[in-house]
Formats: sequence, C-alpha cells, structure tokens
Amino acid sequence: MNQKFIKLDDKLGIKKDLIAGKQNKTFRTSIDAVDQFGNILFSKAQNNVVLGGSIYVLEKLLNVRASLQIEDLNSIMGIMTDNPVFTVDDIIPKDHFICLWGVGIGGCGDTIGSTKAVNFFEREIGSNGNSTEMVPFRVVESELSASDKEKYFFHKDLGEGNTAYYLKAFQTQPVIKAYFDDGIDDEDGTEVTADVYNTTIKSNIEVFAEINLFLSKKDVREYFNLLGEIEKARINSIALCTGIKVEYESGKYDYSHVGMVTKLNFGNEMLENKEITFRYRIFTN
Repeated sequence: MNQKFIKLDDKLGIKKDLIAGKQNKTFRTSIDAVDQFGNILFSKAQNNVVLGGSIYVLEKLLNVRASLQIEDLNSIMGIMTDNPVFTVDDIIPKDHFICLWGVGIGGCGDTIGSTKAVNFFEREIGSNGNSTEMVPFRVVESELSASDKEKYFFHKDLGEGNTAYYLKAFQTQPVIKAYFDDGIDDEDGTEVTADVYNTTIKSNIEVFAEINLFLSKKDVREYFNLLGEIEKARINSIALCTGIKVEYESGKYDYSHVGMVTKLNFGNEMLENKEITFRYRIFTN
C-alpha cells in the first residue's frame, strides 16, 4: 500500500511574498533609528534574515546540526580562527546565541535611492564578497577601558599599534514582549498578561523580542580618522550576529563561531558628532 504524506508548511508566522525578486523573511522585523536629539533617521525598516541565519534558527529550535554550514565571520575576517569550541558535527552549545551586532559601508552608494538589496546568500556585513566593507566600531592604540571591554569585541591587529574592534554588545539585555495590537498612533497596545485566556479583547496579539543597539560618538569615526577620511565617516548597513564567548588569553575574552543572522541596508548615515539608538524588534507572528 502506497503511503501518502500531507505537506504541512510552517512559515514561522510569515506570509509568502509573491512579488518577484522579494526575499521571504524568516521573521518580521521593525527597526527604528533616532539620533541623540530624538530626530527619526528611519522607522519601521524591515531587515533580511540571511541563509546562515535561517539555518541557525532551525538548528537552535530543533537541537540538530545542518549538513549545510555557512563559513563564519571568524574565517572570513581572519579573526579568532585558532579558538574552535565545537566542530561542524557538534550540536550548538546553549551559550552560543545572537548577542552581537556590526556595521558596514557596503549597503548604499553615494546617491539618494542607491540602497542595495540584501542577497539571501550573503555572509559578510559588507556587500557580498567585500569583507573590507565591514567597519570597526573602535580603533585604539592602547587597551580598552574596563567598561569598554564589556562592549567591544572581535578584535584584529591592524598593524602600527592599532587594534580594531568590529562587533559590539547590545546596549541592554533583549526582552520578550507581548501586546494586543489595539494601540493608536504607532504606540504599543494593551500588554498581554498571564490570564490572557480570560480576556475580552478581540484584537490580535503580537509577540516580539526587543533589542536596543547604541552607536556612540566614538564608534566608527576612529576608523575613518585613521584613514584620513573623517569627513566620510558613515554607516549604511547593520547586522545581528551569533557567537560564543571564549577566553583566548588569561583574563581576555572574545567571540568565536561568529555568524551573521540578519542584515539591513539603508541610506548613508553620516556620523559627524552623531549618536544613534536603534530599536530592533523581531516578531514571531
């Protein structure tokens, strides 16, 4: 007797995009950016989960290891390559998770409207195949302060006494929230509580993780200053990354097995005396 299987597709809450050329998104996102004066730089932007990120989500959900593995940023950037913590055949450790973010300059040209689409197969925070377009947050000649050592990671010797730090920790611990979508004027609606099963509210419920990312006045500018191009200090791409923290020398820590999960390209944000706070929301429905 022939056995027939019914195909059940679970899209993690995301509807299939039927428009040609559009990349389906593993998760819906909403990303806002404001400067230190409260000026909105962009709002409700949608990023892309790249191939490595899509594989990673399923690996973590099901506690398995995929046969297809995407080269990590450690190998691509030549950073911390001698600190393996697990092999390709190992299950991902519980302390390997999304915990870092990086920036780049490959997401946009020099003109308005020249923002580049993110390819699903991309691995780098720069444009595809251009790892040099991932720019460091900090470039210093001396050791970081004790507080900065908790913020900046993924270090690389640039020569002539300069050390670059390409990744940064989140500004605050991510939080998971649930609200009814009954808010007005883009405000959050009624917060969902544990007795939601008794609710009389008819609105839909949205569940999301909220991450805050902070770009300080020092970030990125030191790199352009080193190049002698401080007037060109800018970013036009951000990405969330996974990693596992390792002690590479006594009392010194950095991240291994770093992979890009999501990427957002946007118009050039010039960084003259500018601070930027990104509010990054990842929805599961």
